[in-house]
Amino acid sequence: IPARKNDRIVIFYMYYLVIRIIIQIALKEQNNVTYISFFQTIAPILIYFIAIRLTEEQAKKIEKCFCIFAVTSVLVGVLDSRLNILPESGAFSGGLYADVGDVYVERGYSLAGNALNTGYMCALSIGFLLRGKREFFGKWHVIFLAVMVVGLLLSYSRGALVCVGVILVSQVI
Repeated sequence: IPARKNDRIVIFYMYYLVIRIIIQIALKEQNNVTYISFFQTIAPILIYFIAIRLTEEQAKKIEKCFCIFAVTSVLVGVLDSRLNILPESGAFSGGLYADVGDVYVERGYSLAGNALNTGYMCALSIGFLLRGKREFFGKWHVIFLAVMVVGLLLSYSRGALVCVGVILVSQVI
């Protein structure tokens, strides 16, 4: 696949990330969050270069699997918030709250982890489900979409809501 203008921008950003972490390490200004942030940012960039080489059929298979895992993840998170079936540690320990008016509500989570990861996963799944129309799951399509919307709303993630907004706008254009 020949290099495109977008590829050069992505590569430039990847170099920036690598140089930034090298400088942080050299100046001893790093901590665990530095490494977590670096890997969380660089992983999607590396996956971008794999994704541009996928055929349409391969992409649909991956999107379908992603939606199945996302629905399972959200359902387990909702079930755990009621029955406490997961271990009380890490992402499953709860305690992440959102300020809604005069009330604090616990944000929803899933097997993907905390509310922010859950919201982003739901937003991506909504995009895949809208793109796949009903060919993915037939009559189950609406149920999958409903679970993803519930997971998104329970996460109280503003960024994920914006992501869904961008997805909806891109579907219209």
